[in-house]
Amino acid sequence: MPFSHPNQSGTAIWSYSLLMRANRAKDAIDGIYFVPEHPMAKEAIDKYRKLKDQIDDRISKTMWEGWNKRNELHATNDRIDQALQNSLLIRQVDRAGNRSIEN
Repeated sequence: MPFSHPNQSGTAIWSYSLLMRANRAKDAIDGIYFVPEHPMAKEAIDKYRKLKDQIDDRISKTMWEGWNKRNELHATNDRIDQALQNSLLIRQVDRAGNRSIEN
């Protein structure tokens, strides 16, 4: 997981990439029509579905709930209102009190 991704969403992206990797492998195997069905095919498909369900559950429930709970602790209406009052851009003023448009 790259350092640029936040903790919860980065883990969700990584989990989703594992799911897509398993899907590509399953699709490739499903595309081999000339190979007769193997006796262990049913077991492999069951394991694939179990893996898919676990990853989906982790992304949708565990990761989402953890992210949401963490945000509920930090986000209150007062803090949001206060943060919205902060200026994002500030004009620079020189020592004489004149606004500078060069910087």
